[in-house]
Amino acid sequence: MNGRVSVSVNIRFRSAVIIVLITLVVVVLLGIYFYDRTLPSTPVSEIREVLVSDIIYNTSRILQGASTKVLIVSGLVKNNQQAWLNSLRVNATFYDAEDRVINETFGGSFVTIVGPGQIAPFEIYFPLGSSGTIPSRYALSASALVDTETHSADVEILSSVPSLEDGYHVIRGSLKNTGEMKAVYVKVYGLYYNAEGKVSYVSESLVADSINPGYTMPFELSSKPNKIEFANFEVVVVVRTYDWYYFWRYGSPQLWLFAIVVVIFVLFIVYMKRRGW
Repeated sequence: MNGRVSVSVNIRFRSAVIIVLITLVVVVLLGIYFYDRTLPSTPVSEIREVLVSDIIYNTSRILQGASTKVLIVSGLVKNNQQAWLNSLRVNATFYDAEDRVINETFGGSFVTIVGPGQIAPFEIYFPLGSSGTIPSRYALSASALVDTETHSADVEILSSVPSLEDGYHVIRGSLKNTGEMKAVYVKVYGLYYNAEGKVSYVSESLVADSINPGYTMPFELSSKPNKIEFANFEVVVVVRTYDWYYFWRYGSPQLWLFAIVVVIFVLFIVYMKRRGW
């Protein structure tokens, strides 16, 4: 009799150990699955920095603060590589009237990933100090890291209709998220080219903080407060990042993982109870 009880206990113990191991394996695999999709990564051995020399537009303005002035340099960088890029960095060197270097600094973009041929806006802030001396000129250069992940640009422009209203150039249209991921912080830019094919003016507009898959959103661009002359124009879409819509809609990946672990644990308890545990 004692032998049968011992064998039964051993069988239950082995069954419990097997179920626990299976649960751990499932949890680890699910953790890796969700981690890979929430934190885009690049293998360290494949990280390399490249120059992005195509700064297609830049401008500057002075912002007067409470105690100091700040020179803000902003513009657009175009990815002239065949690969997707992340960690975009724009370096600025400021010179005085005698062409001596005053300072060197850098700025970035709100866009986390930039595809081949896509653009990314940037801003650089340079405090002028109490004297408020304005640099005579500045020079820009851009660099980024090559991203080895596979990405797609899923927000497409469906229509764009230009018009002239009170001397201002206006573009109205619509765009659609054709992918399976939620587009986060979507903006449109109107690029106006001169006769030499260079960007001479840029208008911009925030379309939405986010656009879910399959949704269509209207947009409007205007050259206000400037009445401009140009030879050609185009409208481009800029998206900060893409999120996995269905997981974010119904809870974070961590919450899903916790819920799955709880379900597995409950099933384990029910199974062991039926086995006479």
